[in-house]
Amino acid sequence: MRRFSKLLLGFILTLILTAIGVFLFFPKYLFLESLLQKNKIFLLSSGIKEEINKITFGKGRIFVGNEEIASFDKLELALVPFGVRATLLCRGKPSEVLYNLSGELRLSFKDFRCSKSVKLLRANLKISEGIYGTFHAEGVSNKNLNLDKISLNFRGESFTGSVSYLGMELKGSGKLKLNRKNPLKSGVSALFKGKGITVEVVGSLENLSVRPR
Repeated sequence: MRRFSKLLLGFILTLILTAIGVFLFFPKYLFLESLLQKNKIFLLSSGIKEEINKITFGKGRIFVGNEEIASFDKLELALVPFGVRATLLCRGKPSEVLYNLSGELRLSFKDFRCSKSVKLLRANLKISEGIYGTFHAEGVSNKNLNLDKISLNFRGESFTGSVSYLGMELKGSGKLKLNRKNPLKSGVSALFKGKGITVEVVGSLENLSVRPR
């Protein structure tokens, strides 16, 4: 029994050391590229530098499917204690996404202006069992959604906030059905009301649409 325990312990230690060795010496970009492509995310960069605990991308662009969602001057992906951190630098302003092993995701965007679909983005969000924090965007424009301004306060599975739509200021609230595997696919249903008009916002975070009621 003691011999079996020693053999099992030796096997586990060998497995751990092998995994660490693979991470340290295997080209990390190949693994990252495969992971991103499975989620239809693509990075185009002017250069890539790999170090023991991080990958740094030079000036580039981020695509989801065929749509460009952001550009950057530098993007750094790094291992941190109990998680992974992505730091994006654009026009001198840093933005950060932190994912830890418990499944919690934190997003911090400060005056982000490097997206074709959003002129200005500020966000401080924590995504775990729900979404918590604040979100503010100006000049939101895509095929289904055009807003002058939107400000939201998330409280788990609900949110309140205001929307500037076609020159009108609207206030309201809504519900959020979180998709843990892909937060951008989380379902949204909300109503915003102003003087003589009610607007319904429905869809997913990645594909919202606005329609008067």
